[in-house]
Amino acid sequence: MQKNNNLSFIKSDGEVIDFLKENIDNVLKRRNFEIIGEVYNTRNITECDRRILYRAYGVKSDGIKSEIEFSKNDIFSENAIKEKWLTIFEDILNVKVRETFITASDCNYNLIGEIDGAGVIGNKPVIFMIRKVNHEEFENISKNEINRKDKVDILAKMWMIEVKHGILLYEDGNTNDYQLFHVTPYEPIIQSVCTKCKRLEDHRILGKLPDRPYKDALGTECLSCEFKLKCWDK
Repeated sequence: MQKNNNLSFIKSDGEVIDFLKENIDNVLKRRNFEIIGEVYNTRNITECDRRILYRAYGVKSDGIKSEIEFSKNDIFSENAIKEKWLTIFEDILNVKVRETFITASDCNYNLIGEIDGAGVIGNKPVIFMIRKVNHEEFENISKNEINRKDKVDILAKMWMIEVKHGILLYEDGNTNDYQLFHVTPYEPIIQSVCTKCKRLEDHRILGKLPDRPYKDALGTECLSCEFKLKCWDK
């Protein structure tokens, strides 16, 4: 059969496609704003105070894509992996996943955190946090345990939802291998989160920014920051 290269009945543009693309982009932008809006998110609470407050003030970024601004494929790929693992956990005897994709919050500290799943293991209330990482990250995690950002993230979520057990799972996006960690409360980190949120709120109420914590724009965080040019007036 001769291949027909003139598939005029299939289009990748036009009124219908333009309508869908525009509205898909609007949905994704709205989702990103919900993540990076006026509240402080546990996912990025370890970042520089100025960076967090730029987001809280709704300042437009320099055009550098931040880690928490997912691409279209990232959002659905990440959710698919979370749903897969939550289903696996649910299939384990004595494990119940009672809620999925919920938001924990604390109005006193203007803090929120997205929880992948909440349930019980035996009689222990627990939350589940699932992350897809690249192979290099996975190898580092396997050797050196979890990084500070993820420790703070899951501990803050556990504190807000008042559970004493957290399960953190990493999946290697290249090989589908996984690594599991059991997290229990650690008060010094929670206190540091509360102190930081209070400090951020004090600045936000006054509409001010704190001093830069780095001596120049060559710091590791500065190099990847979406507000670098504004922050250093360049």
